[in-house]
Amino acid sequence: MSVILSSFNNIELAQADKLHSVEQLVMINSTKSSFVMDATESNLTALEKRGHEFYIPSDLLKHVNEDSNAKVYFDLECHPFYQKIKEVIEKGITSNGVFRFRRISKGNNPQLIADDLYVLSLLFGEPKEKHIKKSKLETVISHIILMIRFESGVMAHVEFTFANVNRIELEWSGIKQIVEFDSDELRGQLLPLQYSANDLVSSAKKIDAVLIDKVRYYKNFVAGGALI
Repeated sequence: MSVILSSFNNIELAQADKLHSVEQLVMINSTKSSFVMDATESNLTALEKRGHEFYIPSDLLKHVNEDSNAKVYFDLECHPFYQKIKEVIEKGITSNGVFRFRRISKGNNPQLIADDLYVLSLLFGEPKEKHIKKSKLETVISHIILMIRFESGVMAHVEFTFANVNRIELEWSGIKQIVEFDSDELRGQLLPLQYSANDLVSSAKKIDAVLIDKVRYYKNFVAGGALI
């Protein structure tokens, strides 16, 4: 049984049932093996007390330690399109290609930026150089552009925009090979940036001190930078 703490909008519920309280787990009469609950500290605490294995987004990491039964997942890694592009890149990463990534998301969400940068570091290695520019709308940062050279030699152009839509664009340009993805091209589908419970569970990671420190590092990674 997999219990996932998440927004109900993120998970494709064909494979999972909604739960509104931990107490419902003892009354389950379902053929499904995955269940989704709101990603709240109170639900996390209740699951910990009952000894259940469960899955949390990284913004709840501050409420757990290395002994937790929880595993952590990162939004970008849960998407099948990212896993497919990752496979292509891993085969040709020695060619030192150029990677472009753009995420538009609803609301100002610094944790989502940290998550994406952490996931990219797992693919390309640690950042060795960075240049950051930000646009400012009154007192709120609305656009962040990063130029990053990773230790693998890959150069990345990474953009985050805070708006009223959700969209992800990726492009990998290697030698004689270009791979692209744009979630807007899936607009005919219902909520194209949803992912399945199975994909989330398979990408989740065991929580340890190294992971916690890395996520904290990337949350501070975009500090500073010039305003544009």
